Amino acid sequence: MKRLQQACARVVGTRAFDNAVIAMILATAVGLGVDTSVSLNARFGAFVGWVYQAALVAFILEAAMKLTAVAPRFERYFRNGWNLFDFTVLVFALIPDTGQFALIARLVRLLRVLRLVTVVPQLRIIVATLVRSLPGLGHVMMLILVIFYVYAVAGVHLFRAVVMINFVIAVVIDNLHEARLEVAFTEGEETLRAIREEAANARDTLQRIEARVERLQERS
Repeated sequence: MKRLQQACARVVGTRAFDNAVIAMILATAVGLGVDTSVSLNARFGAFVGWVYQAALVAFILEAAMKLTAVAPRFERYFRNGWNLFDFTVLVFALIPDTGQFALIARLVRLLRVLRLVTVVPQLRIIVATLVRSLPGLGHVMMLILVIFYVYAVAGVHLFRAVVMINFVIAVVIDNLHEARLEVAFTEGEETLRAIREEAANARDTLQRIEARVERLQERS
């Protein structure tokens, strides 16, 4: 048993093991992208399903080897936040993707992509830094809100007549623009009506002239 623990500890600590896990995560990510396309899913849906199953088996083996490496002190595994996240994702991944649990299973597959953060050390450093910075960012947001509040109160006291006047001017200008459009539209309709009337008069005059010409031709 001790030899098995040592062997598992050596394997999970190698870079090749991490690369294999990363490859399975990336394969899962590609499969999720294929699922979003109807045409691609129709062509490669069966293959993607096999990829999902292979990734699930690989993640189960990964968790089993890591637990074996620290057995019987399993708290060493679950004390690590990254391992706890990986194990939680693995447990939810065992939910069948049929029936009423289909949507949950698909969402859990998205969480598998987030496992890339737990595998790549550089990403873990960035995430840990962001998490530790959250309290400081909260204080920064409080400071910004206080500054904005001070500026808002000062602006009301300094420019309160001016603000109302600007609102009134904006409303007047908007109504003036609409009134001009209505006048222009009305004038355009009146001009078009006058042109039609002139055309009708010209047509009547032309018809009378043609009638007189025909009568003159008949007399001659």
